[in-house]
Amino acid sequence: MREDVHIALKKIWEQVGSYNPFVIAEKYNFEISYHDFKGSPLGHCSTVMGQTIILMDKSLENSNKRFLVCGHEIYHGISHQDIASYYSINGVTKGKMEDEANGFSVELLKCLYFEEHGRHATYYKELSIYGIGEDMLEYL
Repeated sequence: MREDVHIALKKIWEQVGSYNPFVIAEKYNFEISYHDFKGSPLGHCSTVMGQTIILMDKSLENSNKRFLVCGHEIYHGISHQDIASYYSINGVTKGKMEDEANGFSVELLKCLYFEEHGRHATYYKELSIYGIGEDMLEYL
């Protein structure tokens, strides 16, 4: 785990007392709403007039993957608030930011698994309860 992610997760625990991304969003006063994006993007985070808003695709509303996407967007909310629109930055920077957000979300959900089960997940499929699939193996 990257040191900055470790520090961020420790800070979240101290401030929130949970690794559940929905509890974190509530504690940080991040608004979450679901919209029909037709599956793409799955999520987006914006800050409007000082209010951080996480928009997620309606298909996630009852899906385990909502945890993964919410964690990903929380990373953008806490790390990239100063970027008005990350779509206006170059592709390399955007790719790096997305990669960092994926890594953060997976680490957050590994911590949530420990919080809820009292042990570390020993196999990635145990993390599927949070929407982590084979496409996220590189972050485990």
